Amino acid sequence: MRVIKKILNKIAAVLFPRFCIRCNVEGELLCDVCKVFWVPVVPEPTAELTATFAYADPIARGLITAWKYSYDLSAFKILQQKIRPELGPLKQLVEKEGIQAIVPVSLHHRRRLERGFDQSELLAEFLSVELNIPARNLLLRNRATGKQAERKDDERATEMQQTPFQLAGLSVPERLLLVDDVWTTGSTVRAAIRALDPEGRKDVFVYTIAKGR
Repeated sequence: MRVIKKILNKIAAVLFPRFCIRCNVEGELLCDVCKVFWVPVVPEPTAELTATFAYADPIARGLITAWKYSYDLSAFKILQQKIRPELGPLKQLVEKEGIQAIVPVSLHHRRRLERGFDQSELLAEFLSVELNIPARNLLLRNRATGKQAERKDDERATEMQQTPFQLAGLSVPERLLLVDDVWTTGSTVRAAIRALDPEGRKDVFVYTIAKGR
């Protein structure tokens, strides 16, 4: 099975070569030299959000875009390498607040079929290992909302006034870490929080890979 996978990877590399998003050299999405010289600016955590990258960082944005819209899972592997050493503030938050579970902001099933994966679910699984907390799929997206990245701020807010999420029928712990890929206006995350905690009695903290636009 591994031999077949290696052969398929080599064929894919020939047919669909990757180019470094920083220096454009052929080989990987981010070459070894650029990995060393990429020192992202980590946004200051707030009471509402902890994030690892500013979305204005062209390398972070390029990797997230390649992962979400070109379905290139190698981009997430690179992001993990940079996220891992920057998890200190999130680990402190988890310990201080006694967070019990990590919950991904789920995709609609049609978008998941289109991509072949749910990026927030993959992020939750990665953080589950790093933070030693279970990841639980507590949310279902019951209607498609289109690509939020293509909407203006007011359109995002309007679309999320009625939450597109519902509970998956499982019990919801009292202290949660909700995770998504990018925080722009916060409309999607706040809609997910309303579904998880309609009465506002639980402690729901948020982590995203990147923040801003």
